[in-house]
Amino acid sequence: MSTHPVASSPAASVTAAILAVGDEVLRGEIINSNAAYLGDRLFALGFDVVEHLAVSDRPDDIKAALQRLGLQADLVVVTGGLGPTDDDRTVGVVCALLGVNPIQHESSLEAMRAWFSARDFALTPNNLKQTEIPAGSDPLPNPAGLAPGFGVQLGRARCFFMPGVPREMRRIFEAHVVARAQKLMVERGARVALSRTFHIFGIQLPTGYGCHSLPHGESGEPRSRGGSGC
Repeated sequence: MSTHPVASSPAASVTAAILAVGDEVLRGEIINSNAAYLGDRLFALGFDVVEHLAVSDRPDDIKAALQRLGLQADLVVVTGGLGPTDDDRTVGVVCALLGVNPIQHESSLEAMRAWFSARDFALTPNNLKQTEIPAGSDPLPNPAGLAPGFGVQLGRARCFFMPGVPREMRRIFEAHVVARAQKLMVERGARVALSRTFHIFGIQLPTGYGCHSLPHGESGEPRSRGGSGC
């Protein structure tokens, strides 16, 4: 059985949405394991995860998703679209929404130059694109790769953008996003949900009973998962 702590005072839940950007996700060329990981971690942090969404690399699709989620959720976590290719357009879309220009994240740029120099590779404009973030954003250095993430405010939502590579996304999330997400919970005066998972064996249960999440109660009430042999 696992539990997460509950804050002492009741308050409204803080909502989170997860957005994946990439044609390869929509076409089924890759499994979106990022969504499962982020959903589990955000729930553990106390967020009410209200939506998983995947959109294409088309700028209009990314823009529409960010505008809608920015109005509906308190936290939006975005993966994908930060690479070196022409169809990696997330930074450009966010810059357009904020009315700013992209800038180089200097420490990431220095790390990229060192990495390429050590291998005697030539830097190209496409490579340099990976170290761009919107001017004025909160940089999230990448401990496992070259492309940094970043955080911005869009509407009511605090939005965090990370590469779609699962290993890099997880390192950035744990190193940078978790603390910022916890701070958001405190700022919103939220009560963290309590989760309990029960593992039941050797008991005859009604037909059709399996692992599931019970419906949400009032804000801050425990949420449980139960099932046979889960």
